[in-house]
Amino acid sequence: MRQGIAEGTIRGSIDVNVFLVLLYAHVYGVMHTIYSKQDIYEDVFGLDPAIIERSALEVIESYLRTGN
Repeated sequence: MRQGIAEGTIRGSIDVNVFLVLLYAHVYGVMHTIYSKQDIYEDVFGLDPAIIERSALEVIESYLRTGN
């Protein structure tokens, strides 16, 4: 994180410690939800859990982008 901020590939306004706590919570929440409700997502909504995982990672990536 710090290296990416220093290189300008990650937004400089991010508080690294806060981000790491939120990252853990986000990943844990997504993974827990996917696996505890997998049958609902697949059977009711027709969603592949892998798509949900990939989308969750895209949200994180979007947050980190510098906008360049």
